[in-house]
Amino acid sequence: MACISSPLSEDQLIAAMSEVADRDALEHLQQCPDCRARLLRLQRAENRLKQRLYRWDCPDAALLGNFAFRLLDEADQTRVAEHVHTCPLCRREVEQLRRFLQIVEQTEADDQQRVARRYAPRPARRSTPRVSLPSMGAAAFALRGEVTQPIEFDGVTLILSSFEEDGSPRLVGQLVGPQAAQWKGGLVKARQGEAPPALAVVTERAKFECRLNNTAETIHLTITGKHGQQLVVEAIDLSTG
Repeated sequence: MACISSPLSEDQLIAAMSEVADRDALEHLQQCPDCRARLLRLQRAENRLKQRLYRWDCPDAALLGNFAFRLLDEADQTRVAEHVHTCPLCRREVEQLRRFLQIVEQTEADDQQRVARRYAPRPARRSTPRVSLPSMGAAAFALRGEVTQPIEFDGVTLILSSFEEDGSPRLVGQLVGPQAAQWKGGLVKARQGEAPPALAVVTERAKFECRLNNTAETIHLTITGKHGQQLVVEAIDLSTG
């Protein structure tokens, strides 16, 4: 399809996308299907570029989690703080992480109370649901590289894998199943020994990624949902021996 007169230039089309086009260009677009089609293609290209660049300069989930709980060294803490100050999306995630920390601390306190009352009669009451995978010997299961390991819980399956990036081991998880949606936004805590835990947030696609300290120590993994519900894997072995 040919333009009805003289085709609009790229600058004129960009001006139309930015809603600053002059009257003549707007009147031309109203009458010319060819230039409207060019404008639509340009808008689609811009949308694809925005999707590729979306949050390209934001810290990853593990770094943002360590910042939220002041686990970084002074230089990194300052660098991430400057980004969070200007990024509303990261600021919201940090606030969410800190709220979940309160839930985790309360859940751990509840766990200690349940252990103390272990042999006492348990009257019916509302409590925080908790699902656990029992340990089998030294570890619940061994995870080798990028081979995935599914773990079945009630209403949800946790699929785990691991890989290394820039010399740092990572633990990656995906929640699937009928109840996977309720874990979106949940707090992930991967603890190895006495070191501070690696923290992450379950994304809108029900995924998470934790930056680990090493592959020698087993991992105690806890995922806490928005309402205090938990998924717990007692021990994950990443060692190759």
